Amino acid sequence: MLTEDFFKQQLAKITEPYKRDKVLLAVSGGLDSMTMLHLFQFHSGSSFAVAHCNFQLRGKESDGDEIFLQNYCNKHGITLHCKKFDTLNWSKKLGKGIQETARTLRYQWFEELSAAHTYAYTATAHHAQDNMETILMNLIRGTGIKGLAGIPVKRDRIIRPLLAFKKEQLIAYAEEKQLAHREDASNKEDYYMRNFIRHRIVPLMEELNPEVTAHFTQLAESARFAERCITNQVELFFQKHCTVQGHNTHIPMASIKDTPTPFNFLFFILQPYGFNADQVHNMLLQEPGNSGKRFISALYQIVTNRDEFILSKKTRSNVLFHIDSIPGEIECNDYRISFCYSQTFQQESAGKTNTVLQLDAASLELSGLQLRSWEDGDLFRPLGMKGHKKLSDFFIDKKVSQPAKEKALILCQGEQILAVLPYQIDERYKVTANTLKILRIEIA
Repeated sequence: MLTEDFFKQQLAKITEPYKRDKVLLAVSGGLDSMTMLHLFQFHSGSSFAVAHCNFQLRGKESDGDEIFLQNYCNKHGITLHCKKFDTLNWSKKLGKGIQETARTLRYQWFEELSAAHTYAYTATAHHAQDNMETILMNLIRGTGIKGLAGIPVKRDRIIRPLLAFKKEQLIAYAEEKQLAHREDASNKEDYYMRNFIRHRIVPLMEELNPEVTAHFTQLAESARFAERCITNQVELFFQKHCTVQGHNTHIPMASIKDTPTPFNFLFFILQPYGFNADQVHNMLLQEPGNSGKRFISALYQIVTNRDEFILSKKTRSNVLFHIDSIPGEIECNDYRISFCYSQTFQQESAGKTNTVLQLDAASLELSGLQLRSWEDGDLFRPLGMKGHKKLSDFFIDKKVSQPAKEKALILCQGEQILAVLPYQIDERYKVTANTLKILRIEIA
């Protein structure tokens, strides 16, 4: 049974001294959040206000939830913040699913309210079954120890004072107190993964073991403890083996592979930067000396360079590779690129699938050659042209697709573009009758 005293104990653990903190309650109008509102209202001693999001996804039902809360808060003299969101349009703009979009909009608004009204915390009504469902979702999608930790009781200024309670306890408490609440019809549908897990998988697990929710709570606590221990080990590893040079972090391959579980160790380091398990697995397959292999996440990139991984924030101006030995071969942006010198111009064979670019090497300085991603504003002089052309216009003329543009590489010497790989060289570096030494680049 949910007791007010136990609720006070849970709240005190995460907000001590809680009586002096202003708390913003995220309330949908459903049973869980109305139970939380009642507990704060009569048993917390905290100063609080209510925030309600109308995502306009259920027509009159969504508006009915808002009106219900307006009436409740007016009756009890509670400050209420309401906001309507055009969730469907935002979903299209952000390129995210409805649920993820709603979550993003919700927490951004909570941050804005907290800053404007000095709320110390935002409380959500997540309970023990929510935590179990989250862990199961993480397992199905693929996760590490962080995913096994489930929903934290406190993260930054977000608190979850009901996380220790089961859904059945909340239902019993709401019935005892005769709490009015709204039912969301969409919660009964199995379209979303969470609902499918809630309605089909969890009941089967509870048939096998009625205490399965408690066991998942214990698993989450153990995972959080293990995560803290691993974090300490990662920090020690970083201090001992890794170096930071400018915006780049250098991670030695050998040191990673000398750890007891290299995959788990590297995954734990790189997961916060958005890299997934498959990418980390492929990183560990790289042999020392295999330079130029690139792995990218939403905001970061890893480039292999001889015997190390170089982590950096992903920007198009980043130099991906320094060419310091010819002949040589590298892998970059899914291309295999070989460099060699030649004395004679070689015509491409009919039916040859690889692209070959050839430049006059007389004026090139080996120590200054670099490969980088292209960026807006890049200019070069395409072969056969007298004037300069924007690289973006060159791509349009060549009908280069967006994915192919993202893979394109610039061979440069300082600020001077020598060639756009795998498409074209600069007119100023073409091979002529007077050329004595040719830089031959083959791209596969």
